[in-house]
Amino acid sequence: RKLGTVFTEDLYVWMKEGVLKDMVRAIERPGFISKKKFADLIDKPRPFLWDLLTYDIFQNYVLKQ
Repeated sequence: RKLGTVFTEDLYVWMKEGVLKDMVRAIERPGFISKKKFADLIDKPRPFLWDLLTYDIFQNYVLKQ
């Protein structure tokens, strides 16, 4: 039996061109990711982009408050 995942094709589409696009484009690039790899990640969303998005939201709305 295989476990499910929240990372469906819809989530990737939302991050690339849907309701999450503006939030994804506003992510501050972490210093440990090169500009090229970061741009590639935004262009072709993967689960790690979701991690970056949730961390960016946490940073901006919890840590910086």
